[in-house]
Amino acid sequence: MREPSENIENLMPTLADRAERALVGALLDCSQKKPHILATLGNGQCLRSASLRLIYSVCQEMQSEGAQPNAGSVADWLERRGRLEEAGGWSFLASLVADSAIDANVEQHCREVQRAYRGRQAQEAILGTLKKFASGGDSDCVTMELKDRLDQLSKDDHTTTLAVLSTSELLDQEVPSKKWLVEGIIPSNGFCMIAGESGVGKTWLLQELGLAVASGRSWLGKFATTKGKVLFIDEESGIALLKERLLKLGEPEDLRNLPIHFSVLAGLKIDTAEGREKLREAIKKTEASLVIIDSFVRIHSGEENSATDMSKVTEALSRMARELNCAIVPAHHARKKSLASNEPGQRLRGTSEIKAALDVHLFVTKCKNGAIRIEHEKARFGKTLEPMLVQLQEDAEGRIQLTCSQESVVKAEDAGRVIEGCLRGRDPDEWVFRRDLEAACEEEGISKRIFAEKLKQMVAEGKLEKCKQSQPTEKGGTRTLNAYRWKRAVLQ
Repeated sequence: MREPSENIENLMPTLADRAERALVGALLDCSQKKPHILATLGNGQCLRSASLRLIYSVCQEMQSEGAQPNAGSVADWLERRGRLEEAGGWSFLASLVADSAIDANVEQHCREVQRAYRGRQAQEAILGTLKKFASGGDSDCVTMELKDRLDQLSKDDHTTTLAVLSTSELLDQEVPSKKWLVEGIIPSNGFCMIAGESGVGKTWLLQELGLAVASGRSWLGKFATTKGKVLFIDEESGIALLKERLLKLGEPEDLRNLPIHFSVLAGLKIDTAEGREKLREAIKKTEASLVIIDSFVRIHSGEENSATDMSKVTEALSRMARELNCAIVPAHHARKKSLASNEPGQRLRGTSEIKAALDVHLFVTKCKNGAIRIEHEKARFGKTLEPMLVQLQEDAEGRIQLTCSQESVVKAEDAGRVIEGCLRGRDPDEWVFRRDLEAACEEEGISKRIFAEKLKQMVAEGKLEKCKQSQPTEKGGTRTLNAYRWKRAVLQ
């Protein structure tokens, strides 16, 4: 078996070579990005060229001593120590200045140099493995050593200091505008979650979300979507229930043509390297813009109350969403309602690390009338929307349609019906106290604010008459209260 070549210099891309020259040239040219270059490249070991490493180390030393490194001062430093020729001489230093990076390209060049450095180390590891194979080394042990080395390289940060930006550099950064997969709710590359107690309708919402994105229609008949491919990870329902629900949401002929792919009860675990790689490859293969996971508890083997265990899962999902430019939306369960924790953010089951990692949190509850209440509890990139009520309406053929309205609008309509029910049918001369109308609305789950606004609106519209009425108190006095009745003209 031939010995593997040890000459890996010619395997590296010239793009990285040019990036090295441009960055060292920027140091000699007194670039404003000098602090960023020194912080990012650390001790300079990621530079391939020995001459550039020498020049870089001189710049680093001079900077630490408070001196200003430039082509002239670095050349003088090298000449006094008899190392100018080792660094390439005057002409080489001058050529570096001519090739220096403009500030706008510095970050890109730094990334290219570090990427090339990791590539060289990976190649060295592979060459070493080939040598061990050639000398008769145990294949399993050698392969495992190589895997461990490559895993370590993927985690390593080849800098010795923290890269920082000045205020000016931060303000000069070009930041793309936020794009939405579901307008105002789900960003195109975010980690989102729909949470609630069992049986409230989370899966219906998720399946409707997948169908809406795949077809490019609005979600819940209200929120515009950006059309894209969908990957549905089902670790909860199974094929029979999944199919049954899909057929209730759409016609078979229409569903067949939608770009949706399903993974059903595959035992996917995101807290393992194998599971993360499987999901990553599935997203790439399907080119999914939306990844739905039902449910969060099924895709890991960790302890939900452990921040350490959950961070492995949430960090992986959040990173994939950004790197692969897709929205990842798992369903999650909620704690039972209690006196200690009734707020949606507190009722999310498990460690607070889960909520902290989310870009969007939609909390779902069930209303007395069967409607699904959605509270937009967290929105990292925009404003939270007011609570919404979703109705599941089934037609004669068993098809289900989900429609959505703002809770305040629905509740205001309910308040109007309650007020009308309290006043109509009474003697036209009979007045009803405001507090009695408010109590009737409160029994229907209508807030005092919405009741007051609706009552005021009905008076303004001329439906109700308002007056002051006296009522005796328990202590023998009287008090004045607002009272209402339908206008006679309305009754007629």
